[in-house]
Amino acid sequence: MHEVKVDMVEGGGGGFINFSGDLIFEDIRRIKEQVDAILSEWNRKKLSIRISGVTSFDLSFLQLLEGIAAYLEKREIELSVEWKMDDETRLLLEHTGFEKYT
Repeated sequence: MHEVKVDMVEGGGGGFINFSGDLIFEDIRRIKEQVDAILSEWNRKKLSIRISGVTSFDLSFLQLLEGIAAYLEKREIELSVEWKMDDETRLLLEHTGFEKYT
């Protein structure tokens, strides 16, 4: 099993979900379950997603981010994403239509 870390930190008017580790298909169900548990009880107007220390990710993680964004939009919750990435990852996301995460 790959190391994945999903943390929730609350404070002020919002909170943070921190993602790190291997964010890949083999682990995405477990990651989604953790995120669903957090979002099912979310009662604030802002949520920030922080992504750092990623050793690998794939399309399933990007789809999870898209799903989170759509869910929060329906609930009128403001989302911000902060992803610490290298230039190669930034270019990949920009060229595949996921530039909003760069």
